[in-house]
Amino acid sequence: MAIYKAMSARGTGTHGALRNCLKYVLQPSKTDSDTLCYIQGPYDGGPFEPDSVYTSFLTLKNEYGKDSGRQYYHTVISFPPNEKINPEQALDYGINFATKAYAGYQVAVAVHTDRGHTHIHFVINSVGFADGKKFELPRKKLKQHKELCNALCEEYGLSIAVKGRHADGTEFDEGEITAWEKEKYRALLRNDKPSYLCDCAVAIVKSKETATSKDEFISAMAAQGWSVQWSNSRKHITFINVDGRKIRDSNLQKTFNIEITKEVLLNEFKRKIERTKNTATRISERKPEFKRRELTPEARKQRTKKAGRTATM
Repeated sequence: MAIYKAMSARGTGTHGALRNCLKYVLQPSKTDSDTLCYIQGPYDGGPFEPDSVYTSFLTLKNEYGKDSGRQYYHTVISFPPNEKINPEQALDYGINFATKAYAGYQVAVAVHTDRGHTHIHFVINSVGFADGKKFELPRKKLKQHKELCNALCEEYGLSIAVKGRHADGTEFDEGEITAWEKEKYRALLRNDKPSYLCDCAVAIVKSKETATSKDEFISAMAAQGWSVQWSNSRKHITFINVDGRKIRDSNLQKTFNIEITKEVLLNEFKRKIERTKNTATRISERKPEFKRRELTPEARKQRTKKAGRTATM
């Protein structure tokens, strides 16, 4: 299973950042002395030395007079430790991916083998060699690239990424973080800066545990500082905190493995009520019926005598 992600755009607007990124990606200790490297597009620098690749990138930018702004894009494809793919196959996979995903752009492709799992780095020149067009990587294209990863995995006989499941095929637990965005993932995990997105998800999970109706759910959320906009005329549920931040149920579902649509919640409330009724019925059926036993006159005399003897002892 291949996991594709784009690295942060921070600090990608300088020549120094481009040089440092290439030095990291192309260092021999990680790429088995440059045997696991490839350069897509025009390049005549000989061995895959970072400085040579860097010079080639800058030369192309200068040809089109586009040496300002963002200098490069950095993406990574990772395979789980148990994936049956060797470094040479990973390089072939990376070249195949770069040809399709980054056509018309210089790309430094490098397979790293220094960790417990094989992963491929791509450093893309921000200026195209065919027409000088600036490279862009919007969300729509990221989604297409992830679909391409799955298609190539199928072609190479590798496992396929399945939504809601880990690399080993096991399902995510409810509430488990599944955010792809690196910065958002870190914000959700660190304790020094609480995330309102994470707070909302936690409040929802707690409210679901006790609520048996829409009104009870809204009240439980309000007790935790969240107002809920739940209207029959609108498709989504909107949650609003005390600071006025709004979050849609669809955004939470993309970030967490948590089902919170109107239909899902109403069905859960209904099932909870049914379980409560069924439990009460089973208890009542098991409860024994006690009947007062009527004593005969002789039995009453014997009980009275026994009580009198006990009192005089």
